[in-house]
Amino acid sequence: MKNGTFIKIFVTLFIVLLPAVLFGAVEYTVLAPLGNFGSTQVVGENYLGDYLNNVYMLGVALCSALAVLMIIIGGVQWSSSDSWTGKKEGSARIQAALLGLVIALGSYVLLNTVNPNLLNTRIGIPSITNN
Repeated sequence: MKNGTFIKIFVTLFIVLLPAVLFGAVEYTVLAPLGNFGSTQVVGENYLGDYLNNVYMLGVALCSALAVLMIIIGGVQWSSSDSWTGKKEGSARIQAALLGLVIALGSYVLLNTVNPNLLNTRIGIPSITNN
């Protein structure tokens, strides 16, 4: 890498990350509660397990939403093109989105069918108490 490119990357990162470093120590007070995000939550024994479960469910939901979006884009592409290649590309996009949707939802259904406890991550980390 040439020196000019390295300096440009360094200056760009410095400019982008400087506000985060300077204003990162400022405490933010939530004005209105946003579910459990604004309230004080006591971390229990299964906090990491609950977090992993929520991340998994969020991933499945995002995959499903993106698959529906790709189906819509493929349908618009298929219906708005007059050529055979455009229709093939739109059809291929719809098929790929449906395959992704089947994989995303199929993983949840498969794990829930085999053993519902596989979706409930229980990590036995005891909580720390002050004496």
